[in-house]
Amino acid sequence: MFNFGVEQVQIQLNLMTNISTENQSTLTIHIEAISNKGEDKYLLVEYPTITIGVFDGLGGKSAGFGEETGGRIASREAARISEYILRNKAQNLTEDIVNLIKMEVCSYLKKEADNKIKLKFKGSLAQRLCTTLAIVNIHKRNPQEVSFNLNIAWIGDSRIYFLSPEKGLQQLTKDDLKMPNDAFKLIYEDSPMSKHLTADMHSDWEINFKIEQFQEKGCVIACTDGSFQCLDSPWDFERLLLDTLANSNNLSDWHNLLNKRYEQIKQDDVSLILYPIGISFDDFESIKNHYQKRLHILNENFSSDSTNYSDLVNLWNKYRLNYEERINLLTSNINNYDNKIELSDSYVQPIIDELPLANFSQEIQSDFTLDSIYILNEKKENYKNIEINEILLCPKCSSSKIIKNGFNNRREQKYKCKDCARNFQRSTRTDSVLGVYNSQDLPVFLLILIITVFLSMPIGLNLVAFIQGNN
Repeated sequence: MFNFGVEQVQIQLNLMTNISTENQSTLTIHIEAISNKGEDKYLLVEYPTITIGVFDGLGGKSAGFGEETGGRIASREAARISEYILRNKAQNLTEDIVNLIKMEVCSYLKKEADNKIKLKFKGSLAQRLCTTLAIVNIHKRNPQEVSFNLNIAWIGDSRIYFLSPEKGLQQLTKDDLKMPNDAFKLIYEDSPMSKHLTADMHSDWEINFKIEQFQEKGCVIACTDGSFQCLDSPWDFERLLLDTLANSNNLSDWHNLLNKRYEQIKQDDVSLILYPIGISFDDFESIKNHYQKRLHILNENFSSDSTNYSDLVNLWNKYRLNYEERINLLTSNINNYDNKIELSDSYVQPIIDELPLANFSQEIQSDFTLDSIYILNEKKENYKNIEINEILLCPKCSSSKIIKNGFNNRREQKYKCKDCARNFQRSTRTDSVLGVYNSQDLPVFLLILIITVFLSMPIGLNLVAFIQGNN
């Protein structure tokens, strides 16, 4: 195990500080939603092979220390340790190196958390120092041909893309989510992550690893979700990249235009690093020419004018053919509202009678989202006259400290998280509704919350299995 002391920390932070948008080998965007409070980090290692990557700290989800959120600390340390290993211990990103990165990052985070974080509660709900990771190592297989290997490692919902002049934007990594969904629906129906790097790593959580081979020129992109979740569709993300490219005369222009656009639309921290393969920023006109035809196809076939959801779905069904070519997403989309478990009063009441209400603190409440089981009393007529309110939770950090923040272009109310600055809208169903309650009768909300908590426990899951087996 390496010794990542204070001196080594400063050396590595200096290395990362020196990675700037002036580096002519990459296009790098790094914007904080709240100045000096950002939770994204990125890395660029140019020797012995090119490696780019991003890290997105989950601030509101994890405790921190020293007046910093857990997410800010976790992403910084994960980037620093990963960079050190890639610079000093690895020729390429291999599965063994990925396992080493996981071991060293999580060990360091656990040591820091154990020494510096005092939890208000213990157990499986505790979250300390959490971050995503998405890294891609690029090396040429044959010096005489346009032939590249991309060795890719990721955990969480940060992504690696390939921007093809022929097929457009292609997602290379599959988000780690509790409720899998495609890239279009995730913009409107965000899902909690199923795993990430943390001081409290679950034994079965591993960093994903894959190798992709390319025999065409293009651009490799590593980015956090703030780069694409602020847009209405995956093709709008591609259009943003290509439109700003077409209106630039050099790399500096492209950076400035893209940075300006993200400053206007950002809903979260934005970290994006782009590296061209088979082409070079030294010949910027050549890069523009490579993507000129693709931008024309995008503008002709995927109009950005429509705000009708059905029209967007139809466009997505065409766009996804190339976009999803390199990931094995399920063709059937999971609609959680169609998968409800309905329990009658005879099953519900005994459960409620046995549960201690006082044990469910605010800390525990704020950690739950409706990502597992929806409970509805089959006597729905009892609730017809109840005034229904929603408890809004941040899709990124699960905080309930939410404020209104204007409207999107479909005139939907937008909300902003006061803890991590993430923006989202009410149509983001799975991240916004914790439960329903009568504003005059809070026990109705508590009842549903308690049942949801209970059924997520082993005894509750066994009960559901018993009920289903007898139907």
